[in-house]
Amino acid sequence: MGTRPLTLAKDGGSGDGRRDYRKEAQEWAAGIKDKDTKEYAAEAAELVLRKGFRLPRISFVRLKKTRGGLVAARYRSPLSFELGMGVIEINEHPDIRKDGGLKAMQEKAVEWGWSAQPNPILHEFGHMIDHYMHSTAYDTEIGDRFDRMDRDMVKKEVSQYAATEGTEFRAELISAILSGKTFTTDLLDAAYLDRYRSVEGVDEIYRMGSGEIPNTSMVERRFGSMMDALFHDGGASLKTELLDNPEVVRFIDSHSRVLDNAFSRVEMSDSMRSRLRASDWMFSGLKTFHELHEAFPSLLDENGERKPFERFLRDVQKIDETYNQNWLRAEYNFAGASAGMAARWEDFEEDGDRYYLQYRTAHDGRVRPEHAEMDGITLPVDDPFWDTNYPPNGWNCRCTVVQVLKADNEPTDRGEAYRRAESALRGDRRGMFRFNPGKEGRVFPAYNPYSVSACAGCPRSELKLARDIPANELCQACRFLQSCYENRGETYSVGDGTVRISDMVNRKDGDFEKLRQTAEEFARMGRNVTLTPKMTRPSRFQYECVYGSLVGTKYEGKCPDLNIDGLWYEHEGFTSANPKNAFRNMVTNGLKQSDRIIIDDPELAEAYMKRIIRNRIAEGQNIQEVWLRDKNGRIRSLYDKKSEE
Repeated sequence: MGTRPLTLAKDGGSGDGRRDYRKEAQEWAAGIKDKDTKEYAAEAAELVLRKGFRLPRISFVRLKKTRGGLVAARYRSPLSFELGMGVIEINEHPDIRKDGGLKAMQEKAVEWGWSAQPNPILHEFGHMIDHYMHSTAYDTEIGDRFDRMDRDMVKKEVSQYAATEGTEFRAELISAILSGKTFTTDLLDAAYLDRYRSVEGVDEIYRMGSGEIPNTSMVERRFGSMMDALFHDGGASLKTELLDNPEVVRFIDSHSRVLDNAFSRVEMSDSMRSRLRASDWMFSGLKTFHELHEAFPSLLDENGERKPFERFLRDVQKIDETYNQNWLRAEYNFAGASAGMAARWEDFEEDGDRYYLQYRTAHDGRVRPEHAEMDGITLPVDDPFWDTNYPPNGWNCRCTVVQVLKADNEPTDRGEAYRRAESALRGDRRGMFRFNPGKEGRVFPAYNPYSVSACAGCPRSELKLARDIPANELCQACRFLQSCYENRGETYSVGDGTVRISDMVNRKDGDFEKLRQTAEEFARMGRNVTLTPKMTRPSRFQYECVYGSLVGTKYEGKCPDLNIDGLWYEHEGFTSANPKNAFRNMVTNGLKQSDRIIIDDPELAEAYMKRIIRNRIAEGQNIQEVWLRDKNGRIRSLYDKKSEE
């Protein structure tokens, strides 16, 4: 293959045997003028350094237009790897900074499905790794594999750009894996990663890309940026508001995505997946607060003076290694097992009472004796036993529950079942694993390594923090993180207003584009609009994060479509041969969600529509606003209670 294993220095200059990947990457990118490009370059460089690859040389060019339009960078491979890893040409054309800058351009490319991930420099490193795998030898079989692929599947699973040609497919796939995404083994093998797993770094990329092991590289990279935020906060004590720092939020996001990837290919309802992801994010946020709390004392030296940043970062590396490498791997495995059992629970509930549920171990030599005691316990699906004894019942637990026909099986005596379970879980003195992820809609139990039992009775808390954090800080952090979660998502300006689309909104939903268009119409009026998700059986935490202002009102439990300047609006659209019936139905259904409604214009006389509204008000219905949306997406006010008074 013409490849050689890389030889990595054990000491990158820190003096303690640890390489400072962050510093190496920043030095490599130091000469780049454009701020966004420099940030992308440093991020990409750090990610590939962590995988054992050397960095290419940098050169600077001015590229106006290429085949794919304006590009931030381009990779040039060497004639021989004796000459190094090649060259990345950085585009210094001033047009890079137009149209909102490189970041805005890349985020749109990902949103539209053109790119698999937002970092253009990481894509070029994907080319470098691809070239490094097979050196300069052209292998026709590589092209043949891509030629046989379903292009529509490539567009859907990777990106539109990946479907253009084989080299771009492999670069897109590799860069997406490095950014934290997972794929099917068919896609990984089509990129020839299976053949080159003997090349240093490639096997780990393959295993991360398949979801076999967690990809912690982005978490580790962003740990340094988070510590930078902590270092420059300058407070005499750790403030919960630090959780809203962009670098801290990015760290939480990257950590939660690792956990989400553990069950990315598990089939379940959209509602369950949304609830589990919310649980992962809160778990990650609370764990992050604990990391910040543990790192804070390291800011000062033995004389009480603030340390230089480089020394501080070296001193907190152990926290990163413990929390984000060692423990995250165990949490990743647990997340996969827990989510898998949550998905199973959905199926069990759908099948009703036709079956019993039966506890099963893996039936091999690795089964823990205490878990073996539970093997074969058989009980109805609605038995409370499954509330506290449903797997996983420990770290790296491989137990499962299956359905068995009632006609062929006898239920276990309940007293015996509980005695066997109590014996099996006697080592779980904290009761940490005694929960049902499917019924509770969360990946991790309420009582976990970062929690205190005293929080268990709090109606607002989904998860709790580590036991050495004072309760007042704990509660503040929990509430603050809930607010942070609510405000996640894409935000952009339209006219004098803004549109925010919650991360939990399903963009594939049939009325998504209509709602986005409506939101943008209100934004042009100077309004601040949020698109909110449809929720089916949300956890209380998840509901309150988004619809907290509805709690305690007649609309508690409802999920209106839009929040405009802090007020809730429901959109309704009906097609009917009878426009009068359509109008009445839209008003009726809309008012079940909110007292402010937007309806598709049935093209009736305005006097008739206002008369129907006033009749509803006379009947005792509360109507604050009614808006009409025409077939071109334009909106106009039909009724406003304030203007009527």
